[in-house]
Amino acid sequence: MGERIGLGDFGKLARPKTLTDVFLLNPSATPDLEDWWIENRKLSYSSTTFNKDMLAGTYGMNLDVLFSDLSIDSYHCQITSFLVLVSSEYKLLTTLEQIEFYKTRKPKAKVKAVGVTIFKNSQEVWNPNDSGLVWLFRPRCLVRLEDVKLFEEVETGDVLQFQKTNGMVMRVLKVRRKRFYLSTSWTNRSITYLTGTTGKLLQLNPDRPFKLIKLSSSQSSTPPSSSSSSST
Repeated sequence: MGERIGLGDFGKLARPKTLTDVFLLNPSATPDLEDWWIENRKLSYSSTTFNKDMLAGTYGMNLDVLFSDLSIDSYHCQITSFLVLVSSEYKLLTTLEQIEFYKTRKPKAKVKAVGVTIFKNSQEVWNPNDSGLVWLFRPRCLVRLEDVKLFEEVETGDVLQFQKTNGMVMRVLKVRRKRFYLSTSWTNRSITYLTGTTGKLLQLNPDRPFKLIKLSSSQSSTPPSSSSSSST
């Protein structure tokens, strides 16, 4: 948990931290990826509504209608492309062959954005994704589904083992967010733990890797990515 999404995650499942923090790319109508990315990122940083307005304008409907058939309990995304910067040039990688080439021959390629296909459930693709547009998220804005599942295994009384300290889970709440696509889009849980060093109550977030220790069953769970994880 906490490790940055990279080329090795092609084909894996994830959820955005916030669904509306997305950039919409039309590959066939974007001759210069660098200009497009820099301009859109600049607009996003300068306006808190840019991404939301772009979504509503592109699909011709308000966001409540656009996301009305998605449920936080069942939707997920599959990683299907990467916008990378290598040798001062931006490239959109969409095939496994391209990605393997860049992993082995261009190891200094930097992933600037991650393209996803959104599914309503385990099989059904979400309709807006059929528009030919690529939904791109910054790598730090995605949480692997395996990490979401680990987060949702946490119960009151469990111990969270971090790199340098431990924490005791004090409270686990299921939060009902009708408009989850505007805020926390990756889980409907809120977890509060007591730190072992300062004695403070903190909220558990997806950017901090941990090992889950269940005292009741003397079992622990560790995500595959946590052995080499680092906070973003």
